[in-house]
Amino acid sequence: MLIMNQKNNAVLNLDHIKKVFTAGGEVLVESRNGDLDSLGDYATTERAAAVLMEIAEKYGQYIRVQGGPCITTEGYVQPLMFEPPKVYTMPKE
Repeated sequence: MLIMNQKNNAVLNLDHIKKVFTAGGEVLVESRNGDLDSLGDYATTERAAAVLMEIAEKYGQYIRVQGGPCITTEGYVQPLMFEPPKVYTMPKE
């Protein structure tokens, strides 16, 4: 999933992110190499936590389309031909 930051000047790919978390009113991401970037800054820690929950809910709306072994029966699930876009834009406030 892609996340457009609050300033609309950067897009981050969750496949390359180690963790997304809040610190005070800020939503931060830690990349796999340890770098920290801000996705957005909000008036309260509660609002930052709510935005973090929105990101998790948006991510949860999508299914994996890569295909692979079937969990419930013996067999293989074919990958889908089209993967819907997965983009979350950070709210301004």
